[in-house]
Formats: sequence, C-alpha cells, structure tokens
Amino acid sequence: LRGDEAAELTITRELLQSYFLLVRAAMQDSVPKAIFHFIVRPLREQLSAHIIATLHKESLYDSLLAEDPAVQAQREEAANRVRILRDVMDQLNSLSDSSALGGGGSSSSR
Repeated sequence: LRGDEAAELTITRELLQSYFLLVRAAMQDSVPKAIFHFIVRPLREQLSAHIIATLHKESLYDSLLAEDPAVQAQREEAANRVRILRDVMDQLNSLSDSSALGGGGSSSSR
C-alpha cells in the first residue's frame, strides 16, 4: 500500500502542477484583456467625447475652417493664371477665326 500511496501522491502532485500551470496561463491571458476592458476602453471613450466636445464649439468653427494664408495665395495665383490662359486662348481663337475669314489659305512670308 505504501507504493500505491506514493504513486497516488505523485499523480496528485503532477495534476496539481498541471492545474496551476493552466490557471497561470489563463490569468496571463486575462490580465491584458482586463486592462483593456477596464482602463483603455473607458479612456478611449472619454477621449473621443472630449475631442468631439472640443471640436463642436461654434466659436472655433471659423478658426478650424480658415484657409492657410499660403494656400490662399497659391489658390489666387492659380486662378489668376487660369484667367490669363483663358484670355490668351480667346485671343488665339479670335486670330484664327479672323484669318479663316480673311483669306483662308494665304501664308505670310518670313
């Protein structure tokens, strides 16, 4: 019976060690999940609410939607260039229209 008790004791010890290893692994898995659930998620929700509350103040709309002066200057310069190009195209079109009406196929000498 002594040998049977020793074998049972060994089996019980191994089962307990396996059980504790499983419990430890489960705890290691659950700690990051608990941190995320109880700390990170509420913090994320509070931060989102704070950002939305900060951005939804009507007094900030003008400053948030204001165009950068450098971008505004570039936009105005581009619009000016487009206007100039359209004027040139209109002049070229009027020259080609008048030359088509004036004689059609004569070429000027150089």
